[in-house]
Order: sequence, then C-alpha cells, then structure tokens
Amino acid sequence: MHKSWSKDDAMAILPSVLSHWANRVETAKFGETEKVIDEGCKQTGLSRATFLRQIKPYRPKSNRKVRSDKGKHQLEKAELDLISAAWLHLRQKNGKTMATLERVLDILRANHRIKAEFIDENTGEVRPYSATSVERALRNANLHPDQLLRPAPVVQLQSKHPNHVWQIDPSLCAVLLKRNRQRQWVVHYGRR
Repeated sequence: MHKSWSKDDAMAILPSVLSHWANRVETAKFGETEKVIDEGCKQTGLSRATFLRQIKPYRPKSNRKVRSDKGKHQLEKAELDLISAAWLHLRQKNGKTMATLERVLDILRANHRIKAEFIDENTGEVRPYSATSVERALRNANLHPDQLLRPAPVVQLQSKHPNHVWQIDPSLCAVLLKRNRQRQWVVHYGRR
C-alpha cells in the first residue's frame, strides 16, 4: 500500500504512483471505479479533476475514430472577420457586451451582411450555424473578442513598482579585507 501523500510532502507525485492509480482505475470492476477514484484522491491529496488529469497520460488511449471533419467549418474568413468586428464594436470599455453573439448574428443576417449557414448533406437543407459553432470558429481563428482584447505580453510583464522584480548577479567575486584594522573591503570581480 502506498503512503498517504500530503501537499507538504512533495510538489509533484511520482510517475510510478500515478501509473499505479491509472492501472487501478482501468482494472476496477463495474460500479467500483468511483470508489477507486475517491481512494486515489485521498491518497494523493488531489481534487477529483486534478487526479483524473494527472493519471490521463498513464491510461490507454481510446479506440474511437476521430471525425473526418474535425476542426473544419464552412465559414469564410471574411464572414468571421465581420462577425468579430461587429461583436467587438458592441463591447464597452469595462468588458461588458451590449449584445450577445446570437443577437449579433441575427442583426448581420437580417442586413444580409453574412450567411453563416451550411448545407446539411443528409437532407440537402440550408441551415444557419448555431452561435456556439460560430463562437468555436472565432476561437479557432483567434478572432474571438476575448482573444483580441487580451493584453500584449509586454503589458503583462510590466513591473508594478521599482522593487517589484529583483535581479541577481551570479558572477564570481572575491571579497578581501585590507591589512590595516579599518573596515575597508575590496571586492574583485572576475574569473579565477
């Protein structure tokens, strides 16, 4: 049996421990998986979501096929640009939106500025994209207002005040005391 871990013991859990718990979760009988997960959470001191995320690399991959159209959409770049610009224009400086994406799509469709629709291959009918599909396409194209309004890295890394960030000089130095009894220090920087 493994020792009970606390957060003070280690920042990271050993791969062998994670592998052990992944194996136990995979080999658990029907109806016992939740008990094993709860036990693993107690032993490792992790929350359920963190525990499952940590053991995921040690579990076998799913044999499910990936959809052939994964990540593809029929929305054109020009339509995405227009939707993004309209939605961004309806945001206030404090970050609040004056209209939801559904409302923006309704307005743009009513004014015949965008189509944002697709042809259902099974029935042949033309159907509009849902707001969630459009939002997903905006995020994939890095055109979502949250992504566009994200501060540049130089702003994120600015120091708040002069002593906010410290720097250490790791160079070698020799500190020598002069022969006379006064406290005068001589510092010599350089290589030995």
